[in-house]
Amino acid sequence: MAPFGFPQAQWDRVKEEVREILIAYAQAQLVVSYADLVEEVRTVRFEVRDARLFTILEEISMKEHAAGRGMLSALVICKRNGMSPGAGFLELAARLGRDTRNVELCWIEELKRVCDSWELPLLDPKMIAPQEEERPGEERRARSSWGLPFASVLAAVGNVLGWLMPGIFKNQEIPQESSEEKKDPPVWKEPVLEGGEQKQGLSPVYPLDTAQRVALVAALLQYGKAVEDDPIFTTDPQANTFLLENPFAFLLGVIADQGIPAERAWQFPYELCQRLGHLDPERISKNRATVVAAIKASPALHRYVEKMGNWVVLAALRIWSLHGGRAEGRWNDTPTAAVLQERLCQFPGIGQKKAAMAVEILERHLHVPISRLCGSDIAYDRHIRRVFLRTCLAERDDRDHMIAVARELYPSRPGALDDPAWRVGRQWCHARQPDCGSCLLTSICPKQIDRAKTVGAD
Repeated sequence: MAPFGFPQAQWDRVKEEVREILIAYAQAQLVVSYADLVEEVRTVRFEVRDARLFTILEEISMKEHAAGRGMLSALVICKRNGMSPGAGFLELAARLGRDTRNVELCWIEELKRVCDSWELPLLDPKMIAPQEEERPGEERRARSSWGLPFASVLAAVGNVLGWLMPGIFKNQEIPQESSEEKKDPPVWKEPVLEGGEQKQGLSPVYPLDTAQRVALVAALLQYGKAVEDDPIFTTDPQANTFLLENPFAFLLGVIADQGIPAERAWQFPYELCQRLGHLDPERISKNRATVVAAIKASPALHRYVEKMGNWVVLAALRIWSLHGGRAEGRWNDTPTAAVLQERLCQFPGIGQKKAAMAVEILERHLHVPISRLCGSDIAYDRHIRRVFLRTCLAERDDRDHMIAVARELYPSRPGALDDPAWRVGRQWCHARQPDCGSCLLTSICPKQIDRAKTVGAD
């Protein structure tokens, strides 16, 4: 009898399935969180913190060690522990004779052993984000693999151990401070359950009828079409041309769009290139100190100097190692919108918001061929959130809810609502003192201003 009362044959099947999943991640040079791993296992249903899973990972790693290969459990990371391996990995590493005095060094050396054991002769970009068939409106599961090309990191960067861990795996958006509206709250019409009882815990919703919803969506789509050939990047023509002609510059602009105005984010790649004298991914990947110094020099190119320096170097490593330095290799194979969004999310510093925005910009403004646009999404951005809340298109300020609303409103291409809603939010629907009189939606918007009072200021 196997552990936990499993018949031996079933236990072996589960263990082999987990091993095959981890080998696939190793061959793609990606790490995987416990939460994502348990979702991929089909033979048995595991919880995230499941003693059975821990035992299986230990047995797999012991067998791999006996065969002269790296511990596959090194690929499994804990999101709540700074994107580091779990305690079980370190305990087993010590038992197997690894030097665990320096946790980060021990882990990175084990990742290198795993990579050396399972590295493919040529890494197929399609392995980075498996193409999954989707239907309009169908909920899709993000892999969230935080896919760092760890072999290339170790091979290319001599001083990586001093800066790679632990914070560099974190990929969280900076929360925006909330603002208080100056206007008195309007009179709400509360949601009511059958029998007249008021439903608790929901944001008050102005009752939009079908005609209003259709009119709002039509106005946004029409506006989006009108500004299709007018991308908002920077006021510098040279910086704009650089973004349009250099795919790696565009990628860095997407990564830089955090904690600073959009125009400064899009200006970032051009100014970085001016300071470095180049924007070559291979050279950037090997010179982190030079990159950070260039960003930090007065006036600083970004609010978050160290974080942005790390993200730029890691993006360069991925583009150089997987695509030979050509960032367009990330999207030049006519990927689906959903697959491209997942590929972009594998860069540290890019989450749902930036990835959704980038997919739309690439297709709409840079004319990159992208298939199955029914899989595109709006970004969970503060400007879009204000518009969706104040127009009452969305019932509450929740990322998944707003994405689902956009999919319902325009299922053939939900992301088409992203750019026009963002522009409306930025130009008229301000956090403080919105300019409703000038807004293009003024005649059809219910103007429920206070519903966005918890959304961050401009």
